[in-house]
Amino acid sequence: MRDLIPILLLAAVLLTGCGAVWADVRAIDQLVQVETVGLDPAESGVKLSICAGSPETKETASGSSIRLAMDALQQRTGSGTLFYAHAKYLLLGAGADISAALDFVARSSDMRLRTPVVLLKNASAEEAVRLGGKGTDVTALLSALQEDMNRQGNGHAFTCGEALRKLSESGCALLAAAELRDGTLREAGYGILRDGSCVGWIAPEDAAAVNLLLSLGGHGDLVLPEGVTVTLESSRCSVSDGEIALKIRARLSENDGGVPITDDAARKTLEASLCSQVLEQIRHVLAQARRLNADLFGVGAGDVTVTVRAAITRSYDLEDPVQLTGAKP
Repeated sequence: MRDLIPILLLAAVLLTGCGAVWADVRAIDQLVQVETVGLDPAESGVKLSICAGSPETKETASGSSIRLAMDALQQRTGSGTLFYAHAKYLLLGAGADISAALDFVARSSDMRLRTPVVLLKNASAEEAVRLGGKGTDVTALLSALQEDMNRQGNGHAFTCGEALRKLSESGCALLAAAELRDGTLREAGYGILRDGSCVGWIAPEDAAAVNLLLSLGGHGDLVLPEGVTVTLESSRCSVSDGEIALKIRARLSENDGGVPITDDAARKTLEASLCSQVLEQIRHVLAQARRLNADLFGVGAGDVTVTVRAAITRSYDLEDPVQLTGAKP
């Protein structure tokens, strides 16, 4: 009787349909985990490029729709099943139909709204997907780009869901931009979307002001006219009734100008200088958005008042660096 128990249990598993689970487990071994999805315009409709790390795959196919391009790409890759659910990036080449791409992700059961989007200013997604080699492919380049933007506070890779939500609320949105230069991807500020199309660009040098307006954080460095460098530590921005109020905290990280940083009057001069520099950047970004009729920050079409307050703290005041380091005088 005991010898029959394993046979009966196996029969029960098969009869209850659990055998399908084992079939799915076996199929996982043949999945091609797509990490970057690239889209470009094509004569036939759309060109789809993918980059996968394991197994290493870089392929491109065209179709009259994204779905049909996926089908064509599946046929080209052979027996491995292309799996898009864990894609890390959606890369849109120059001239790509942004609205159609975002709409597809929203409706697709294959891709996810949490996928970050990057716009290419001067190249196709197909070109970018062919970059690098194993360990330094386009996915690795995009990950490094995103990490640098987050750390320095001069960019942000918004997700498909975030872009769609902003477009539904105001008809406008921002997407991180990149350029293909010297065989790699470089930061290129932001692309400005209005009604689903890219209508302009925010330059990299103004991207930090965008992050401040959106309270996205980051720890960027600014060189003030007095010859000192300050590192932004935090920011808080509020927008209401045509008024923008920004508060920033920074620390003095380098004093090449020989400013007497222990003097309160000198510190207040530096804070005023920092406010003036940030205010100029913000006004430039707001003016650009208004020229494009893109209300990116919810300020409306009327007059806007911008106030910036800054607090600068000193870091590591060393009275006797030699003694502190243990070095001999």
